[in-house]
Amino acid sequence: LAAWAEPHRRYHDARHLAECLDAAGRLGGGVPELLALWFHDAVYDPRSRGTRNEQDSAQLAREVLTCLGAAPSVADEVARLVLLTADHRVEDPTDTAGRLVSDADLWILAAPPGRYASYTAAVRQEYRHVPGVLFRRGRRTVLEGLLATGKDDEQRNYIRNGFEAG
Repeated sequence: LAAWAEPHRRYHDARHLAECLDAAGRLGGGVPELLALWFHDAVYDPRSRGTRNEQDSAQLAREVLTCLGAAPSVADEVARLVLLTADHRVEDPTDTAGRLVSDADLWILAAPPGRYASYTAAVRQEYRHVPGVLFRRGRRTVLEGLLATGKDDEQRNYIRNGFEAG
């Protein structure tokens, strides 16, 4: 948990972890999905480029799970799921584990307005080193990328319904 409390974290913190785990539980996540969410932002540096955070988090998951005696197939699946959080592109429509991890990580996009507002403010704080115009351009690119992940109405409703029921 120490990593989730690093001083530079404003959104990608223990609250985000707890909300992701709660989301996965509501959506029926099993052990691999919960472990992937536990590790998905374990390494998080807002100054990192590309998918470095997800790659490092996936490697950490593999190392920790292997040290704890997890089967290699479990460690590999958790690492695969962590890597999916880099762009949330779940190419295989039958990949329910990937879809669940992605949706649990992105639940905030379906949050009530007040929680969503606190999320956007926290993300801005994490990226305070980025000038405003560049931050806005980057956020737009991120959000447009998420829209392009192929999530259809069924998938969007999947996550919304999970939270409205809870």
